[in-house]
Amino acid sequence: MTTRRWWKRRDGSDDADDLVPMDTQEQEELVRSLEQKQVHQSRRWRHVFAGFLLSYTVFLVYSSFHHAWSPWELRYHAYFMEDLPSPMVIVAGNSGY
Repeated sequence: MTTRRWWKRRDGSDDADDLVPMDTQEQEELVRSLEQKQVHQSRRWRHVFAGFLLSYTVFLVYSSFHHAWSPWELRYHAYFMEDLPSPMVIVAGNSGY
């Protein structure tokens, strides 16, 4: 269906033999319109992914502050409450150990 855009009818009839290629100016207009659509879609998806990245960053910052203020609330950290100082637990928890 998209290849038909590159062709036009000489007299507006539905005859398949009547198709002629688009002239250069019409092709350039079509290319410009497709480029504009691509720019708008690219901008839209860039904003969507930036929103996801911002949400993830906010979650990580919130989690880090919550963990720094109360490291013993996590059950697997509470097991070491008497054995380790809280800064060591915070660093170990944030580094994935």
